[in-house]
Amino acid sequence: MSLASGSDPAQIYYEIGANSSSLVGSLVGSGADRSVTMALIPEPNTSLLLMAGLSMLGLLRRKNTATKMTKQFSIESSKIRSIGSVLVLLLLVLPSSYGQSTVSTPIVGFQKTTIPVGLSAIGLPLLNPDLLKSSVQSLTGTTVSFGTGISNVGSLLTAGEPYYIEVYSGSLKGDRFDVDTAATITASNGTLILNSSSKNNTFPVASIGSSLDNSTIALRKHFTLSQVQTLFASPLVANNNPTLADQVSVFDSSGGSFTAYSLRASPSGEWRKSGDSANYAKLAIAPGSGILVNKRSTATELVATGAVRQNDFAMPLVKGLQFFAPSVPVNRSAAGFGMVPNTNGWVGNNNPTLADQIYIMQSGSFTAYSLRADGQLRKSGDSTNYNASELLTSDSGFLIKRNNANSDLIENQLVTQ
Repeated sequence: MSLASGSDPAQIYYEIGANSSSLVGSLVGSGADRSVTMALIPEPNTSLLLMAGLSMLGLLRRKNTATKMTKQFSIESSKIRSIGSVLVLLLLVLPSSYGQSTVSTPIVGFQKTTIPVGLSAIGLPLLNPDLLKSSVQSLTGTTVSFGTGISNVGSLLTAGEPYYIEVYSGSLKGDRFDVDTAATITASNGTLILNSSSKNNTFPVASIGSSLDNSTIALRKHFTLSQVQTLFASPLVANNNPTLADQVSVFDSSGGSFTAYSLRASPSGEWRKSGDSANYAKLAIAPGSGILVNKRSTATELVATGAVRQNDFAMPLVKGLQFFAPSVPVNRSAAGFGMVPNTNGWVGNNNPTLADQIYIMQSGSFTAYSLRADGQLRKSGDSTNYNASELLTSDSGFLIKRNNANSDLIENQLVTQ
């Protein structure tokens, strides 16, 4: 590691240039009374850039929505894993004329994932930028009202794009709700309209009541198929024959299966599913849900950029199959994920057909790992205990099969500055 520090003037900004394998930063400006500290950690075996100081705490809790009582249990600590190039730490200390306050940048970065030919299960833990972060005044029906200073939420949105809010304080901390984009744009005022029927909502909108009052929320855009398309280092293969086109599949928990979307050559940029002429380019990929990528030919890389979540994360689980991806860029074991028998509804059984399971993508197909009654995690025909193995990598998606639903599960995996 190399560490550099020094004094740099009032007119200062930080420039970052990136390519597929590295980031380069430079300080530009002239003046006085500003100190800059930068730490550079070069080239581990992965590629996540984080800016500002950070630490990670992992907990899972089950929430009682009436009283916000919580049941907590500790899980293993996991280190933030960089996934390819560099880790940079930047802290700007403002001059004494500003009361000697310390201001740090949000934790932002990039994550690089190798995409081989065939199937890959991919997670997208980094976030699109916050368009708004503010305290809620009240919720009436599906209308979220803010205080003074916010005059037109709709002007922050683009027609046809999907958005959601994430709650950062209060009894619903960690929950997420989709936005009715068209209605919010039409309202053209200091309110935001929720989409009460969205499957992406982690808590029923009709049951919110006054729980959002005075809570801090962040508004941001969902990842979409069209945005994911731009993340690949080389262009995806487009073809009007779905068997020849590159595909991205999204899981539908209500149906318990993946739906494949193929990139068409004509009309250019359209994503379609079999037997449907609709364009799904703006299909929302919900936080923590992941995607399957089917690359027909020529391996490539996916490079995602964005902020690192610094919040609790609602993780409602259904009975049966569901597809998950990490909420923050941290490698996890099953035990670290909270997969413990008789805790938060997890079922261990020495008969794999009766046990809760996770399915990890390995060499183009899913491998099942079953939770045994004693807490061991095994795969078929293998007596090895994988309980502590970091099978849930930060840039991957994985299937979970549950015997029990748990709609109130909150992952409290905080990354803090």
